[in-house]
Amino acid sequence: MTTAVPGRRTRTRTAAPTTVAVGYLRVSTADQADSGLGLDAQRTAIIDAAERHGLTVTDWHTDAGVSGSVAPAERPGMSAALAALDGHRAGVLIAAKLDRLSRSVKDAAELMDRAEQSGWRVLTADGTVGADSSPMGRALVGMSSVFAQMERELISARTREALAALKQQGVQLGQPTKLPDSVIVRILQALATGQSLRGIAADLQADNVPTATGAGKWYPAQVKRAADSQRGQALAAELFGE
Repeated sequence: MTTAVPGRRTRTRTAAPTTVAVGYLRVSTADQADSGLGLDAQRTAIIDAAERHGLTVTDWHTDAGVSGSVAPAERPGMSAALAALDGHRAGVLIAAKLDRLSRSVKDAAELMDRAEQSGWRVLTADGTVGADSSPMGRALVGMSSVFAQMERELISARTREALAALKQQGVQLGQPTKLPDSVIVRILQALATGQSLRGIAADLQADNVPTATGAGKWYPAQVKRAADSQRGQALAAELFGE
């Protein structure tokens, strides 16, 4: 597009292609243990939304194991998506939901401002963002970001309570483990609700969950080591604080 400015040399500005989109996917560590919030589900929702809006997704950018509390520009996947949008290689950023983009009111507002200033737009598959550009629609986006941040803060508070419960049970976090995240998350959640080490071991045994060494027998000490592990510490902090 050519823009004429009185008294100045005519300059050319490249317009972003309005039917070309980049898809953005994000899961926190806790999300990866929950298939309902996984990358495949988000990708499917984005593809469906793109088809409904007559858009072509030409590129995908992913932040796996990254909290929504991290500023968008500080995430590798989002940074790459923003570079494509600011560089006018695409005109639309699509995510499954607003909380995949950000769980901060401030960061969400800054992202929307950046889109407006750079000439691209944001769309979410659930229709919260991008479907309605009226004042009411923009107000809905603002309220959605408020609730997303409130949810993160409430869950963070529950995380601190869960960690306190683990500490009261004598869990000292720090050793490594070979257990998959899904098993460690299960153990931490059970401990946080007050289930005993022996009870957790019995449940894991009943479900034929392999131990860290691949053995078929679970003991309370193995459960405690999993919760004590370095990965256990990281997951306990991230489990509810995405």
